[in-house]
Amino acid sequence: MSEIDPKHMQCFYASKEQSHCPIITNILTIGKQLQKLSDISQNSQEIYASMLYGKRVVINTPPASITKAAVKDFIEIIDFDPVKNTMLLIGQKKPRWTAAIHWYIHKTLKGNRCLIEISDKKKEQSWKETFPVIKKESSPINMIKNILSFMKNNQIIFLETIGVFILLNDINEVEKIILPLYEERTC
Repeated sequence: MSEIDPKHMQCFYASKEQSHCPIITNILTIGKQLQKLSDISQNSQEIYASMLYGKRVVINTPPASITKAAVKDFIEIIDFDPVKNTMLLIGQKKPRWTAAIHWYIHKTLKGNRCLIEISDKKKEQSWKETFPVIKKESSPINMIKNILSFMKNNQIIFLETIGVFILLNDINEVEKIILPLYEERTC
């Protein structure tokens, strides 16, 4: 089985209409909260946020980081097939390959939670030393199994070469959970 990769992942669209899912407003609120945290909005290269809405996962797409995203930058993932490496979507854009990880986490660890993915090369080493590290594997199934096993007991994990994945139980946890990621550790 090949690695989940945008070059090889096929995207099929149930609708090419812009998503008007009501949960987008909540995700945009998270983006505004993150934008207020100047260390994050200045340092982070990419931030993606997703939430489960019924049986769909709503997520922002590249190149718009969640701090700069607009409604047009969101898609709804209806389904993902890891064997065929295909994704069924509603929206106008193509997702980043990590959207498959978001889909798996939401589908397995159900609940009204938000998953935030932050890629920041400047903080990568610090995060590797602080959080459980998941190796990026060529088998997406094995990688997903590792991610899910760690996410059951950890709110934050580090996926090698990607960044941190943070599972929030409530959008009001943004500042409390994410701001400490950018505070310098003193020993």
